[in-house]
Amino acid sequence: MFITFGTVYGQTIAPHINKKKTENVITLTPKKIVIIGLTDNLEARKTFEKKMKEKLVSHGIDAYRSTEVSSMVFTEASKAEEELNELIEIITQKNFDSFMITTVTGVEEKMDAVKGQLESYKIYHLETDIYIFEEKEIVLLWGMCLDIYDYQLVQLKIEDYVNAIVLQMQYESILPKKEETEQLRVSN
Repeated sequence: MFITFGTVYGQTIAPHINKKKTENVITLTPKKIVIIGLTDNLEARKTFEKKMKEKLVSHGIDAYRSTEVSSMVFTEASKAEEELNELIEIITQKNFDSFMITTVTGVEEKMDAVKGQLESYKIYHLETDIYIFEEKEIVLLWGMCLDIYDYQLVQLKIEDYVNAIVLQMQYESILPKKEETEQLRVSN
């Protein structure tokens, strides 16, 4: 399964949440998180959410796929923002402390001269954001962007993007490193 998240969703929905990063939270590991792959490609969504859940659980995070929490399907861009807001409401009622949204936020068409010839290619901008519930507000805890060139799509799999997210989360101390997780399990 290749990385195939729908671009319409990221462009439509991304602005609906205030993306102001909290100043109070420097390092915080989510404890109970919902993973949302925002795409109209249901197979890609299920695969991404499953692989991301496996990685987070292996790091001691209580993670859930969005499909385990709600039956929202995000198949129509016109309903996606409304469905996402409904899903966030369900998440808050079920006492989750955070949620992760991953989507394509844009596609750029580029042209470069290669050996005297103009060649065109696309760059897909994938974004992952983690939001936490802080009192009665939804606050951006962490975010990352990844650019993928169209010629890379043949080689990359969803698991590659999941691994990139996890490595960046570890680097920024949002997620404990595997060794730290194992040490915590042994000491408990």
